[in-house]
Amino acid sequence: QFRECAKALAIYHKYLKNFKFKRKYEDFDKWDWILKNYKKMKKVKPKNKTDLLMLENLPFFEKAVYELKKIDYSKERIFCHSDWHNGNLLFNKNKLTGIIDFDDVEFSLKADDVANAIVKCRYGGRGLTIKKKKIFLEEYKKIMPFSKREEKLIIPLLLRNNCIVFWWFYDGMKKNQNKRHIALEEKINEAKGYYAQIMEKK
Repeated sequence: QFRECAKALAIYHKYLKNFKFKRKYEDFDKWDWILKNYKKMKKVKPKNKTDLLMLENLPFFEKAVYELKKIDYSKERIFCHSDWHNGNLLFNKNKLTGIIDFDDVEFSLKADDVANAIVKCRYGGRGLTIKKKKIFLEEYKKIMPFSKREEKLIIPLLLRNNCIVFWWFYDGMKKNQNKRHIALEEKINEAKGYYAQIMEKK
């Protein structure tokens, strides 16, 4: 199923890479939007442990966004699914037969979809490992090219996603409020790991 996830994403990108459109869609470059939300979060007066956790880590995420803004991203954009994981993919006897849930479609880099799919698709658990990345890209490249430069963007793009999700779990998510604190802790730890990897390579 993991190999099928990679193959299907490559096919999806192949058919959408030259897709023409007229209306405006949400774009990848939304750093100011993220920082605007962070500015609102700064004004929160802590009432519980979740508020304290957010405020304690908000300076780190602001710093991360400013570092991410410095990176030279590709100008090439396609319609990314942005939520590619087993729960949004239909299987029949381990063969992928359908894709659902296009609520998070974003005009972004194909490397963004690839990065998030590697992490979210189940294979030995969620998360990024060298083995998962190798298998996924091996299948993906059989159908779509994926350059070394795009590969180097995987960690920064995952950190970008964490910067958005940090806001989402604190202020955007309206359901499952009882899971908010744990979800924030997980994303904070992930983000700090990705940030450390980026800084090591500088």
